[in-house]
Amino acid sequence: MKKLLAQSLGWENATDLGMTAATGGILAGIFGGLIFIKWATRKGYTHYVKDFSEISEDLKTGLVQPKNRTAMGNDTISPIAMDPLAFHLALLVVPSGLGYLLNNYIATAWGLEFPTFTIAFLIALLMYILLGKGEKGVYKYVDSKIVDRLGSAATDFLVFFGVASIKLPIVVEYALPLGLLMLSGIVVVVVMLVVIGPAMNYESWFERSIFVYGYSTGVFAIGLTLLRIIDPNNKSKTLTDTAVVGPLNTPLELFAWSAGPVMLLSGQHWTFVGIFAGISILCFIIARIFKWWHWKVPLGERPPVPLDRNESFIRISGEHIEK
Repeated sequence: MKKLLAQSLGWENATDLGMTAATGGILAGIFGGLIFIKWATRKGYTHYVKDFSEISEDLKTGLVQPKNRTAMGNDTISPIAMDPLAFHLALLVVPSGLGYLLNNYIATAWGLEFPTFTIAFLIALLMYILLGKGEKGVYKYVDSKIVDRLGSAATDFLVFFGVASIKLPIVVEYALPLGLLMLSGIVVVVVMLVVIGPAMNYESWFERSIFVYGYSTGVFAIGLTLLRIIDPNNKSKTLTDTAVVGPLNTPLELFAWSAGPVMLLSGQHWTFVGIFAGISILCFIIARIFKWWHWKVPLGERPPVPLDRNESFIRISGEHIEK
């Protein structure tokens, strides 16, 4: 589908370049994240892992020892009726398939092109509303851990087949602009990690920033992996806050993924840049107005997130006095 979309927009080679950029982003997220974690532990910026050597062998090697293994999920329905794994897989496949079919119909009937992901996501939201979370809803029979594992597996297969489909001659032909684009992206995410991250996060700034770094360079799973290395028990409340702000970020991401490629290829690149530049400036203004800007507080003096979220601190000259 990606190949067809790129071809319909007049640039079939964009698929290979996109997969190359995505692969580079994932590698930058994993290896770059580990480098920054080692740097932060040496500087004393981490609160829940004080030294890189404290990180468990499970995380270092990727092989979980028998004593540390946990279950992937629970049987929420009887295997006699339907295999639980097949049930959860169907919950993902059904909106994906319907999104693919509906997107093809829209393209044929009205000549409009949308990313299949966007259509499938909207159908999944509709299914979520219809199935519901109430006492009579079906959602109570869904195990989120199994869904997460299936999503991670799909991402691994996507990366594998995407890398295998890359045509090296095309990458070599566009090596210079592609390299500059990827380098610019790395610069942006590094600035977000070491400059914007601590400015907009007062407590547990590095734990929160490294999650955004991993998420920005690849996928949600990379950010989650980096976060678990330095905050395995979510003491920084990063995942909790991510769930809260998710509905606010999703419309912007959907717009960027859906309208972004079309606007860029149709010559409206400055309009696209201007929209997100305006959103960024607005975010900075809001942060300053509500005093969410902590640029002057030294990084080494930042506290962790209190175990009690209702616990408050008074900041006087960089010193934190507990109420």
